[in-house]
Parts: sequence; structure tokens; C-alpha cells
Amino acid sequence: MIIYKLIFFSLILAPAFFESNTKKRPNIILYLADDLGYGEFGFLNKKMNSTNAPIETPFIDEIASKSAVFLQGYTGSPVCAPSRCSLLTGYHTGHATIRGNFKMPNDHDLPLKPFPHDLTIADVLRPLGYTSAIIGKWCMGFNDTSGSPYNKSFDYSFGHLD
Repeated sequence: MIIYKLIFFSLILAPAFFESNTKKRPNIILYLADDLGYGEFGFLNKKMNSTNAPIETPFIDEIASKSAVFLQGYTGSPVCAPSRCSLLTGYHTGHATIRGNFKMPNDHDLPLKPFPHDLTIADVLRPLGYTSAIIGKWCMGFNDTSGSPYNKSFDYSFGHLD
């Protein structure tokens, strides 16, 4: 299974692998927002609110105007923790460690497994010289578990772990 994840991440990150040393590596920003619909960004020019006016998202619109934007994809799950797990590990929800929003008897979420299981995108980017951060909800393990962001190669974490 690890080989499939390495193939998955290498296809996604191929441009970073082939950059020459004289070129600056691209910044990679992944947004995952709970309860956000497809058309709810201003740069998509959708009219989704009750006044039929475009939704204003000026900061996201500016980033999108200077970036590659991918508009076709599926979420790993209809709830937040498994969606994050699928996005960061590349696992289909049926194979992911985190498959739902639930608590273990000790009031902890089921954490991600230690390396080399549950390889995250940060695990793949770190050897390439990237610094990774997670800002907002994590939902994949507390600091005292194998699922801590710091145990999954993230250099910075700000937000709540649950």
C-alpha cells in the first residue's frame, strides 16, 4: 500500500521534483474548508446567495488569480476528519485510518499510525526542503499520539487538534 501512496504523491508533486536548483520551488497551498460549496468563491463568478449577487472572497480570489486552480475532484468523505485524512495521506476513505468523526474511550480520536504507515504529504515534501504547516482543525491525533501534526512531518501547527 505504501508504494501506491508514493506513486500518488510523486504524480502530484512531479513539478517540484524536476525543478532545477536555480529555480524557486513552487509554494503549495491546500485549502480544506468544511461546509463550503463548489461555487462559493468569488473568482468562480457564481451567484449563490439570496440577493443573487456574487459572493465576495477577495483574498482567496487574489491567490487564485496567481495560481494553478484545480476545479475537479472529490472529497474523501462527507464529514471533516476523514476528508482531512484522505487529502493529507492520499488514501481512499475505505483504506484510511480515520473513517469517521468519533471518539475513542479515552476521549481521543483514533490517531494516524506512525511512519511508514499513514504517510502524509508533509512526509513527502520534507526531503525536498519544504516547510509544512497546518492551520486550523487537525482531527487526526493529539500531541501525545502518533497522529500529532509534529509526528507527521509538519513543522508548525496552529489551531485545535480535536
